[in-house]
Order: sequence, then structure tokens, then C-alpha cells
Amino acid sequence: MVFSSTLFYIIYRQQDELRTDREQLITLFQHVSDGIMIIDDKKNIVEMNQAARELLGEDHSSKYFCDICQDSHGQLKICEYDKCFLHHDKLSYYEMQLQNKNGNKVPVSVSTSTFTGADQKPLTILSVRNLSDYRKVEKNRIHNIVTTSMIKAQEDERKRVSRELHDGIGQSIFSVLLGLEY
Repeated sequence: MVFSSTLFYIIYRQQDELRTDREQLITLFQHVSDGIMIIDDKKNIVEMNQAARELLGEDHSSKYFCDICQDSHGQLKICEYDKCFLHHDKLSYYEMQLQNKNGNKVPVSVSTSTFTGADQKPLTILSVRNLSDYRKVEKNRIHNIVTTSMIKAQEDERKRVSRELHDGIGQSIFSVLLGLEY
């Protein structure tokens, strides 16, 4: 009797710990800043967290992932010209675009990992990070570099023309003056 009571107590404690761990994982899944999508072996989106829903503008659960996936230029489906990035065994990072519900293309970086689900079927976890803000900052930085280079090139050209005027025409006028005095 004591043995069975102790066993039930241990089982109860383990279930309680598992429940607590599960609640923590669910909280983490819902509040992580990167979008997380879980994709089955047929490339259907099984689950996604709030960040992924906000990125795509709606809940794409039970939707075919390839319908929203495009290459980094937003022109083609990746699988139209290359092997789908989900089939790369060693791939950990990929840049592409996802189409949201408004039809807008959102540049994202994706990292993948695989695991076996409760039903023993393979699942893929996609961690998706929005690159829109990063691209805007990068575009502004490049714009500033180009503008600074253009201004520097204009200043250098003005200095060169000034030297040529001073050295070329100035010397010619001085030579003419010397010739006239002679």
C-alpha cells in the first residue's frame, strides 16, 4: 500500500512538472519575437505563433507553405528553379520572401530544424525573421555612401579644373605677358 501511494505521488509530481514545462513552452512559443511555423512533411503549415501571424497578416494554418514562399527577389517560387530549401539537410539559414494576405512580399530570413512529432511524422520548424526594417536601414546606409562619394567626386573634379585653370591658362597668360614685355 505504501509503495503504490508513493508511486502515485511520484507520477502525480511528474505530471505536474510536465504540465508546468508544457505551459512554459507554449508561452515561449507565443511570445518569441521571431515568427515560428511548424510545417508537416507535405509542406502544410500545421501551427504558427503570434509573430508569424502578424508577419503574414492572418492565420495561414492548414495552408500550403509553397503558396506564400518566393525567392529573395520575389520573382519566382524557389522550387521552380532550384530544389526546395526545405529539402536541404544541412541548411540552417535562407533568405526569401513570403507573401502576406494583402499580396505584399515581406523579405525574411529563415532558419530550419526538423523533429519528429507526437504521431512519429517528421515536422519542420521554421524560425522567420522580418528583414524589412533591416533592408530600409541598409538602403539608407548605401544611399548615404553613394551621396557622399558623389559629393567627394564633384569636389575633386572642381579642384582638378581649378588647378588646370591656374596652371594651364595662368601659365599661358604669364607667357604672353612676358612675350609682350620683351
